[in-house]
Amino acid sequence: MSGAVRTLSRCLLPPEASAARDAERKAGQRRRSRDIYAGLDRELRAVRRLMRIIRGREFDPSALLEFRDTIFNNILKGSRVLVDARDRLGVPWQYSENEKQGMFLMASENKAGLPVESAAFQLKQDILLARKATKGIVDHDFVIKKIPFKMVDVGGQRSQRQKWFQCFDGITLILFMGPSSEYDQVLTEDRRTSRLAESMSIFETIVNNKLFFVSIILFLNKMDLLVEKVKTISIKKHFPGLPWWHSG
Repeated sequence: MSGAVRTLSRCLLPPEASAARDAERKAGQRRRSRDIYAGLDRELRAVRRLMRIIRGREFDPSALLEFRDTIFNNILKGSRVLVDARDRLGVPWQYSENEKQGMFLMASENKAGLPVESAAFQLKQDILLARKATKGIVDHDFVIKKIPFKMVDVGGQRSQRQKWFQCFDGITLILFMGPSSEYDQVLTEDRRTSRLAESMSIFETIVNNKLFFVSIILFLNKMDLLVEKVKTISIKKHFPGLPWWHSG
């Protein structure tokens, strides 16, 4: 029916008006086809920040202060995980001074009283690696060579993922970002589920969803880390169903 209406409208419109309208419609389709939506918050955050740095947009002072707090909390949490793992595994302290620092770290409920070097938290690499769980859905628009792009951070927490599909309405391309190097890491939410297995499950859900009649690009991120990691940590240990993989 819509095709018949378009044909009839072309017949009724003057040639110049019809051509102009067709050109405008095609231009709109091209613009929309350049919009890219992506998920997996930890991957998208890093790419979004990297795009901002590459395009020369500096972070304002308030953003740097926010990243400073996030980076500090990441360091504090990571250090506590290491100290806790040492206790659980029964690994002895090599130096008594480290034991004192570890006890002090575990006893500190927050950052109050802990020395901080402010200049250490303004490095671009620190900002790229900073982890802060996304709540809700956050859009990020940017333009490359006059072509508009859109990234949608839909939140990495399990409770947020049910809202993913509402972000895909009206799009023409999905860029799915997967962490290729995280085959031996687990989700922060439950400390049991493999990150890579979770990414594969979500990708399969999107690919097999009959509502998405769009092109899908699988972008494997962190390939440089994967190349280094496979030298010491076997993929086959975590994914024994890969007969083609030879760690040697």
